[in-house]
Amino acid sequence: MPAPQPVRVLGDTALGVLVGTLALSTSRLADFDDRRGGGPRHPRAAPGPSEPLHPFDGAQLGAVVALVGALAIRRSAPRAGYLGAVGAMALFLLAGGPYGPVLLGPALAVHALMTRLPPRQWAPLLAAVPATLSAGFWTEPWVGLTDPGLYLAVVLGSAGILLPGLVALVLAARHDARRQELVAERRRHAYEERLQIAREVHDVVGHSLAVINLQAGVALHVLDKRPDQLSPSLEAIRATSKTALAELSSTLATFRGDVPPAGSSSGEIGRPSATGLSGLDGLVTALRAAGRTVHLVAPPADPLPLAVEHAALRIAQEGLTNVVRHASPDAAITLALSRQGPALVVEVLDDGRPGPGPQVDGSGITGMRERARAVGGTVQVGPREGGGFRVRAELPADGGGSGG
Repeated sequence: MPAPQPVRVLGDTALGVLVGTLALSTSRLADFDDRRGGGPRHPRAAPGPSEPLHPFDGAQLGAVVALVGALAIRRSAPRAGYLGAVGAMALFLLAGGPYGPVLLGPALAVHALMTRLPPRQWAPLLAAVPATLSAGFWTEPWVGLTDPGLYLAVVLGSAGILLPGLVALVLAARHDARRQELVAERRRHAYEERLQIAREVHDVVGHSLAVINLQAGVALHVLDKRPDQLSPSLEAIRATSKTALAELSSTLATFRGDVPPAGSSSGEIGRPSATGLSGLDGLVTALRAAGRTVHLVAPPADPLPLAVEHAALRIAQEGLTNVVRHASPDAAITLALSRQGPALVVEVLDDGRPGPGPQVDGSGITGMRERARAVGGTVQVGPREGGGFRVRAELPADGGGSGG
């Protein structure tokens, strides 16, 4: 949290006093009067061992006072602080002050200018830096243009003044880039969570509604002809909807981080549990109760990673749902699981009439492929020769390819 403006001004004033003190202290040293090696800059002689150091020049003292004032406002008024600092530096150098700590003032002002204003506003102002750095040579013949020290002072002085601000800009850009990466990462995680919730809800609700629709069709069919068989269909509809609501509640509780109540995800009436291949029997039982012909071919269960079992269950569930929705009512369905090398193969086959028109990947097929990809597997879907449709998923049985 940034400090209040009065506190910032007070701190910058103290910093300006420190810079000014350093500048005046160095200007009193006699060796700075001869800093270019060409003789004393001032007509007065250097003090002897028993003489006190010469007093401050009035112009230098005024320049330092102006520098302190400029640094005091460098963050609240960056342009004015910068122009004041480079002007005070020029006056200090023109009055015979040495190059040295006085350059700290413009460097601090440039730092505030670069970090508080956009480049299009501060870039043109930087031309004043090399111009004012040459002020120490303005009293020489040809304003020092024939003195090699002028160019050395301008180049090195400009680098020293501009470098802190440029480093601050680079660090700020890196900080902004990291912040944007974090924001993008959070958005990606949020999108993936929403996508996962959508898949779970689609599988739970979609399959349940398909079974309910199938049972309702059976109930309407036997309503007049065989009313004695109406009760089992209605009971299956009630049980399927009840279990679907329980599993949906359990799924949402899992995403919220809550602990679902005991038994909320059980497969008591033919619905699959939240995870595990034990729910396959429930899927098959529910469809058989609705009058569908379903064959389950599953070898003895081997230990599998939980994520792989869950993906296999949901892929089988969605495959059966697609058959109920799109295949002819008399189609025979086969749900087969097998181990082929390091892969668990899940197949949902039917021998119904092929649907009209080209095959279009809907949200169910897309969801199956995303589930398989999340654990390092693949899904193939398409019509079978001679009629019917096939869903084939190959999942890594050891979970080694899991990506999520």
